[in-house]
Amino acid sequence: MIKFLKGEDKHVKFRVHSAKGEDMIVESALYRFARYGDEEASGKCEILNDGQQTILDMKLYPREIGMYELEITYIVADETLKHREEVQVI
Repeated sequence: MIKFLKGEDKHVKFRVHSAKGEDMIVESALYRFARYGDEEASGKCEILNDGQQTILDMKLYPREIGMYELEITYIVADETLKHREEVQVI
């Protein structure tokens, strides 16, 4: 779970790695940020790669107190992968 204080805007970074330790290249990545199913923000993730790890970076600014859902969709080779994370704003 990711936590924010109301009024914060900050970068959220998601590290992508192979469970088998294999090299992988993220071709594209998108995020969707929603509260109770209503989309508040969406867009492209910045893909950062230093040769050893890949980081998907997005800047979020939750407007309300409560629970949000962050869904990240990314493409590696011929696969489309998804990750969901809860975001709590207090």
